[in-house]
Amino acid sequence: MKKISDYLYELKAHQLYSGELPKDSDLVSPCADSRFADNKSLFFSENPAHLHDAYSRGCRFFVTESSWLESSAKIFKSPARKSFSLLAHFDHGYAFKKFKFIGVTGTNGKTTTSWLINHLLRCNKKKSCLLGTVEFRINDEVFEATH
Repeated sequence: MKKISDYLYELKAHQLYSGELPKDSDLVSPCADSRFADNKSLFFSENPAHLHDAYSRGCRFFVTESSWLESSAKIFKSPARKSFSLLAHFDHGYAFKKFKFIGVTGTNGKTTTSWLINHLLRCNKKKSCLLGTVEFRINDEVFEATH
């Protein structure tokens, strides 16, 4: 868990929040599903029903651009979806920057092309992860894809 001020500072650095940083801030955990919100959550949503549900579960810290308001809630004005995504990366040390991604798009041949790319990488002793509709491969481990 991090302090609210840590999260807001990160949002400010990416120009997603322009408000004040709290001097004394509580330890919180980011949350975007109101069913799991509690008094240690920093909740992200634009949906008033979800904001109210999180509030009823004890959450008092919210990131939203919604005009929803409860008297004891602390609202930090910022786009919820974009902010939550950024802070998920922040919480995990921007791990995506350590990886190279290859996306295969189009109408036909995506699975075959993905398999060939994965095979070439593995033949060249590279670590590889294949996510597809048939199966998932992480290096040499294979997992069935469930729909």
